[in-house]
Amino acid sequence: MKASVFDRPKRETNQNLKMNQTKLNRKKVSGRGDFAALIGLDWASQRHALCLYDCATGKREASTLEHTPEAIAQWGQGLEQRFGGKKIALCLEQAKGPLICALLEYPFFVLYPVNPATAARYRQAFKTSRASSGKAHSLAGQ
Repeated sequence: MKASVFDRPKRETNQNLKMNQTKLNRKKVSGRGDFAALIGLDWASQRHALCLYDCATGKREASTLEHTPEAIAQWGQGLEQRFGGKKIALCLEQAKGPLICALLEYPFFVLYPVNPATAARYRQAFKTSRASSGKAHSLAGQ
């Protein structure tokens, strides 16, 4: 006669293993990894909307950036000094163009270009109004 599933002795679970697995899952979900900061950038022809998340402090900062080589260079150098050259994840809604070329000059930026059509569908799925806001676009991943 076969033993029932209910008759089998229960396996002891290793609590440490479960706790480590939970920590690992949280790290995967957070997506912050080894980054000093996470930046969402909404591209525009004259002024870019930004949202910076400082991974050390957990604080968000919203700002704008003029679309000039000088402003982009000053902003990039400021971030390099502020975060000591550590990696910064930068998500932006384009895959090519002068802004991408300018950002590739900084080795600490890890660029995550997003197809504009994909970003538009994402915003449409979570927004009831059809109004557009650059600040809201830079915060879309939050």
